[in-house]
Amino acid sequence: MSHDMNNSKLFEAEDPANDSGNDTDSEKPARRSGRRKIKIEYIEDKNRRHITFSKRKAGIMKKVNIHFGKWQDDNPY
Repeated sequence: MSHDMNNSKLFEAEDPANDSGNDTDSEKPARRSGRRKIKIEYIEDKNRRHITFSKRKAGIMKKVNIHFGKWQDDNPY
């Protein structure tokens, strides 16, 4: 049995650079919500800084609970 390795269309993902832009769903929303990469710098606004810290702390505590939560029941202290 012989496989044609030159037939790359089976394994090829769509390249956004070759997109003609004629799709109707190509419009991007004006504002995105969710996780975004932020630049590491001092956050001047005290309220934003507090929110960012709280979110980071909550994420770390969630991971700690996942990894070490099962031993909390066995610990008498």
